[in-house]
Amino acid sequence: MKQLFKFFPEFLQQQSLIWIFIFVSLGLSAQESPLSEENQNRLQKANELYDKSLFLAAETLLEKIIEEQFFLESPQNLLLTEVKFKKALCGIRLDREKAHFPLLAFVKENPVTPFTNLANIELASYYYNDQDYKRALQYFSKVDLEDLSN
Repeated sequence: MKQLFKFFPEFLQQQSLIWIFIFVSLGLSAQESPLSEENQNRLQKANELYDKSLFLAAETLLEKIIEEQFFLESPQNLLLTEVKFKKALCGIRLDREKAHFPLLAFVKENPVTPFTNLANIELASYYYNDQDYKRALQYFSKVDLEDLSN
């Protein structure tokens, strides 16, 4: 190790080792899951309920995850973005009045995520089914067709 740092004074060598240790430690801790174990279990259960079309129960679990994980919001937190997307979809699937508002907010807050294209399709379908063809066309035109093939 001394050969590696032979051009640095000894006090810089010691500081360099400390900084390397700090960066390695931070890198390892950054790879942990952004959700607590309890919320990971909730997410798994919510996905199962969603797949069984039990949207109200799924929505309840997704809301609990969002409430407890609010401090983890960041552009890099794709898992929490997915949770918010699925929660917004639950409202659409439950055919609630003004259920499209959370999905509109999602698209506005997340303009570039893997879920944005799907959200635009959902909004276009919502407006189409509501016979608001102008808005349906507006959201269908935002869909990235190349992204659909991936």
